[in-house]
Amino acid sequence: MKHWYEAGLPVLRLPPFLILPALLLPLLLLSGFAPHHGIEVEIKWHSPALVATCTWSGGGGAVVGAAVEVYSPDDGDEPYQKGETDRNGRFSFVPESAGEWNFIVDDGMGHREETRYILPLDFRTLETITPGPAGGSDLRYAGLAVVGILIVAIAIVLIKRASPAGG
Repeated sequence: MKHWYEAGLPVLRLPPFLILPALLLPLLLLSGFAPHHGIEVEIKWHSPALVATCTWSGGGGAVVGAAVEVYSPDDGDEPYQKGETDRNGRFSFVPESAGEWNFIVDDGMGHREETRYILPLDFRTLETITPGPAGGSDLRYAGLAVVGILIVAIAIVLIKRASPAGG
């Protein structure tokens, strides 16, 4: 009885400079499933202000000193307000109108979160509003996926070039 390694399966031979990337690629791709330390933003209405609380995902502490930009429903091109999170990871401001408010939180070290919050028309008459955000753009893994695809594509091209013409 033959062992699996004696079964005559085709062997993929990588050039030496691709061995390390080939070994690291699965770790790189699987790292997206491991706990990460991105920024989570929770936005609540506490009359008369919208309060964004920024924490590290996975139960981490407050994101202190992160830059915050807020864009109003009336003008999505210019920030309505800019500032930084305080020692509790909070940032608040008094909105002028109802609609979809966009928040960008950036710690300046590669962690960035964009989130939206829909403020209802009757927001001035309410003490608190606790619905979650309208949804953010979660692009955390987009760069990782692009890097992985590029590494695989380059490896395939290099392997094709290195193989003999007949095989």
